[in-house]
Amino acid sequence: MAKPKTKVKQQHGVEERSIHLKFKFKIVLVGAMGVGKTSLIMQHLNKSFTPNMRSTILDFFHKTIVINGTIIVLEIWDTAGQEKFHSLTNMFYRNAHAVIVVYDITNKKSFDRVPFHCNEFTSKTFMSHGVMAIVGNKTDLKDKREVKSEEGLAFADENGYLFMETSAKSAANVDTLFAAIAKDLYDREMFETYGDDWLQSQVVDLDKIRVLSASDAVSAHDKKKSRKKCLLF
Repeated sequence: MAKPKTKVKQQHGVEERSIHLKFKFKIVLVGAMGVGKTSLIMQHLNKSFTPNMRSTILDFFHKTIVINGTIIVLEIWDTAGQEKFHSLTNMFYRNAHAVIVVYDITNKKSFDRVPFHCNEFTSKTFMSHGVMAIVGNKTDLKDKREVKSEEGLAFADENGYLFMETSAKSAANVDTLFAAIAKDLYDREMFETYGDDWLQSQVVDLDKIRVLSASDAVSAHDKKKSRKKCLLF
């Protein structure tokens, strides 16, 4: 990704940068059929949950957020879980900045497929500084749990992946998941661009990551006055 254009000023001997160009991160959700990939996206984007949602072949959505005054566009891809569509969706994995591998905590077979999906991405053209997250969905059905939290966490820790359990129905941890991934990607981009000094100076509360409408994003990018309103801190 190209380095953002900046204005640099000195204050107390430390450079401060006002970033004008936005980042765009491609996030792909994968997992077995019926684990709730589409429901997670709909809960995050629309704050809605639809039981028995139709299976997805391929779809993608955009969401604009702001972290530390930086406008970030999340391009969220929803892929099919059925085996027959594997070759079709495989081509859309390329150049992903983040991959969310979703399993159903009430379905052990869906968890058994997680290593397969992870290996698919590590063998494809995956961004060198990309983020991999393992997500156990449907915690609202904890009485039917077949996969312990410790199992998902152990696999993620062993491979250096993020881990989280969510409920698309109750919204538990859904926004936190996407915020954590966006913040991780943001930190990696800033580190590659500005090095250790930038990364060590950034402390962002995930709850304070702002969501912008499309019109807000354009205004924030083009107008100095609006840009000031987008600053988190």
